[in-house]
Amino acid sequence: MATKKVTQQVESTQVEQPQVETVNVKTNVPTMAQVAKEVEKAAKKLRRVIVHYNDPRDSHLVTSAYANCDNAYFSLGKIIPLDTSIELEQALCDNLAEAKVQVHVPDPKGSGNMTVKMIAKYSVVYED
Repeated sequence: MATKKVTQQVESTQVEQPQVETVNVKTNVPTMAQVAKEVEKAAKKLRRVIVHYNDPRDSHLVTSAYANCDNAYFSLGKIIPLDTSIELEQALCDNLAEAKVQVHVPDPKGSGNMTVKMIAKYSVVYED
């Protein structure tokens, strides 16, 4: 038995016009310049801090430290006194807190060897 397929052709003289809806969307997307200004303002916020030097090898000799922060939008750099209350930018405080130094400590196993330990180079104490 053979089956027969019947197809119908419908001729239409009308073409459907798509309806376009316009929607006004207000976006508050900041530009890159605005973001850079906000980040720079937050990084340059002054904080009252005391910076301590933690390296036991020469902590009794060091009286000042150089702190800097550079990126594509701004650059900060200062020579700061240690162990005194000063006003310092937040970006410099963050960089000082992240600095590490290698210290050799005796091996805990008692082998007589020294092991390397990374410690924070500076301690930043916030007073505000």
